[in-house]
Amino acid sequence: MATSLASCTAATLRMYIDRKEWEVEKIDVEVELENFPLTKLAVFKRNISFEADGLSEEQMKRLHAIADACPVHKILTNEIEIQTKFS
Repeated sequence: MATSLASCTAATLRMYIDRKEWEVEKIDVEVELENFPLTKLAVFKRNISFEADGLSEEQMKRLHAIADACPVHKILTNEIEIQTKFS
């Protein structure tokens, strides 16, 4: 799950950055998953860094919003139900 979140975040950010034609050489996304079975809590710790020529504070705010818009992030922050059927 952590790898899926990291990959999706990087791809979503890259598409946005390329469309805006911002000078960002590299995007690094690391995700650590902590699972707490007793409380049924899972915590994803996502760290995003860029090799870029001086992104402004406004650009960084926008990139934060874009990272949260990746499809995997959206799924993980919704209520999740798993339905299983055997045939």
